[in-house]
Amino acid sequence: MKHLRSLTAILLSFVVSLSSCEKKIDIPLPQGAEQLVLNALMNKDSIIYVRLTKLNPGLSVNFKEEQAKEVRLYENGVFKETLFKEERNGRLFYRSTINAVEGFSYKIEAEMAEGKLEGEDIIPGSVSVRPGKLSHETDNEGNEQTKLQFSLTDQANTRNYYRFRVFQLHTSNNDPLLNSFSVDGKTELGSDLTLNTEYTAFFTDDELFDAQDMSYTLSLNYTTVDSAIVEITALSEASYKYLKSSYNAVENAGNPFVEPSSIFSNIQNGLGIVGGLCVKRIVIK
Repeated sequence: MKHLRSLTAILLSFVVSLSSCEKKIDIPLPQGAEQLVLNALMNKDSIIYVRLTKLNPGLSVNFKEEQAKEVRLYENGVFKETLFKEERNGRLFYRSTINAVEGFSYKIEAEMAEGKLEGEDIIPGSVSVRPGKLSHETDNEGNEQTKLQFSLTDQANTRNYYRFRVFQLHTSNNDPLLNSFSVDGKTELGSDLTLNTEYTAFFTDDELFDAQDMSYTLSLNYTTVDSAIVEITALSEASYKYLKSSYNAVENAGNPFVEPSSIFSNIQNGLGIVGGLCVKRIVIK
């Protein structure tokens, strides 16, 4: 495992389930050698997509698309198949013909002109989630809020990692819009968690509530809606470290009062992530 010490301003491109998303902040970076980047976030019960790029920290356009001689997929240590090329939204991917299976480990090897990239991770299990109620409140300053409640049951005897996000349905085209929120949490044992900070993604693990039922209230401040989508994603340790460090790097980019943060990587001979996750979305109304 390694960390990217100098790439304060970059969120590495990543793939989630059947869609791709790239985010880049054009801030001058330290000069350095070009490095190959392999990204594959593997969602339970979904096709695996791999994206290959090359990073040049000295350029304003930081990622250049790369092609591999061959990209191979291994399942539980056994060769499964060679991934084939597919273009999606003008970008080149390498995709599997099989779905990622809960509890299985997957290794991806990419034969490049410069050498071999590889990374490996396991697919976490599903999250047991129960939707709660939606309510509208007014804070002490008279601002309207929407409260979204849900609870999850944490799996016992293993470290679990989670990411929460909230989406609203856009009325004009029904595309979900990512919404910022603050978090209140309360366990059945009575310990309280109240966070006034607003997030577009909230990351947590079960160190303090292993095997408990955890209830959460997500507050959409200055917003009144009649329904919203809450996304609860179970993450492997590698995916948790990568996504959380990427999120923090983007949130803190350009802030002179925050020390530059590192972005986690688990790719041998390159940068990026091969990580497992399991996405679950619930509608609260």
